[in-house]
Amino acid sequence: MAKHTWIKQIIHGIPVLVPNCVDAVEWLKKTKLDQGVLIDPRRPRNIQHHRKLFALLNLAVDNWPVDITDTALLGLIKIKTGHADPVQAADGNIHWIPRSINFESMDQDEFAPFYEKAIQLIALALGVDAETLDNEASENN
Repeated sequence: MAKHTWIKQIIHGIPVLVPNCVDAVEWLKKTKLDQGVLIDPRRPRNIQHHRKLFALLNLAVDNWPVDITDTALLGLIKIKTGHADPVQAADGNIHWIPRSINFESMDQDEFAPFYEKAIQLIALALGVDAETLDNEASENN
């Protein structure tokens, strides 16, 4: 199904979603008046917030007690924050497979708490204050 963008506006004191692209307008024209529709509301991801996560990862990698890559650290954070799926191996052991955080898989409403958990985990592991670490990631972003 095609994705359409909408913007929130206030009309006569009521918040409404208004088409924000030609495809959405055309789709809406084909919809009958008073016909119910299903919408999967998602806020687009904030690119600056995404970049801030990678600035945070780079800071962490530079200060991690053992050698680690940003990819490995991100995988570890995904698992520790619960953003992973369990898979049972043939021997019965459970392994965790990190899920994607790409823009299509995780909107801003999901990304924000993921980032907060990530910064808490990294701050704890490095023995630093989370707010200070967050500020430093902002400066390096």
